Amino acid sequence: MEAYLYIFSQALTEEEAEEEAEYVLDLIDQYDWDVTMPIVIDREKGSYNRLTAGKLSKSKETAVCQAFADTITDAGYDASVYASYAWIKS
Repeated sequence: MEAYLYIFSQALTEEEAEEEAEYVLDLIDQYDWDVTMPIVIDREKGSYNRLTAGKLSKSKETAVCQAFADTITDAGYDASVYASYAWIKS
């Protein structure tokens, strides 16, 4: 069975994105999961509006997603980003 992991991210900085990625990687090790599909970072408004309140620029949002992806790919997994069209557009 193919498996992938998905994390609802609220990271506002590259450091927080790396911490979220490390958290996912730790879970993989802890539970010995066989992850064969991309590990996904989900960027959306969320319940507490942390990302909206953070008012990240497009370049900062890109840097946050890239930091997550780099940490995941450096560990040997594929990474992906999920967001609504409206989120990506604006």
